[in-house]
Amino acid sequence: MQVLVVGGDTAPQGAVRATLELGGRHLSNSYGRTEVTVYATAFEVSAAEQIGSEVPIGRRVSNFRTVLLDDRLNLVPDGFGGKICAGGPGVLEQVEDAEGRSR
Repeated sequence: MQVLVVGGDTAPQGAVRATLELGGRHLSNSYGRTEVTVYATAFEVSAAEQIGSEVPIGRRVSNFRTVLLDDRLNLVPDGFGGKICAGGPGVLEQVEDAEGRSR
């Protein structure tokens, strides 16, 4: 295996570490909200020693802009949680829920 790309919410650090220790050469933990057609952020890693207690979702990929916002759509300071908002090519203008409502 040359490259493994995983995506979703949280990548288990034990699984990422084991993959690299078993000979995986490069792993990319990627994240993209529903309205992003592929992913908007990626954390690139090539050695088990680079993994801490959590595997981050990484930094924005090229051609995307990402920001963290609170419930009032204000920018969130570094070190605090919030909702990831992404902009750029491939981002849908609106997303509909199961009942057909825009959100």
